[in-house]
Amino acid sequence: MSFIALDSILINLVGPTMFSTLSALLLILQLTSSGGIIAHELEQAWFRVGVALPFYYGTDGFKTIFFGAGQVPRVWHCHGVSIATTFWVHRQFLDQQ
Repeated sequence: MSFIALDSILINLVGPTMFSTLSALLLILQLTSSGGIIAHELEQAWFRVGVALPFYYGTDGFKTIFFGAGQVPRVWHCHGVSIATTFWVHRQFLDQQ
């Protein structure tokens, strides 16, 4: 949901001509740096930029749900950050219109 909110802001900022390129690059960056493909402990340092992007928290929450029983507060933190990002981006979008 947060990625869709970022995409809606992106299409309004750069227009439909540059949108597809930037959206694809943002998606590739999030997929490779979220820790879903390779664990963060094995990634190079510059891949940790994913902590600032919404996919990281979604991936971390799902990992905790599937593999980390008993870490319920961490799940709520991860999904809370994703929801807060969505609302912040949506608010930015409404302010532009």
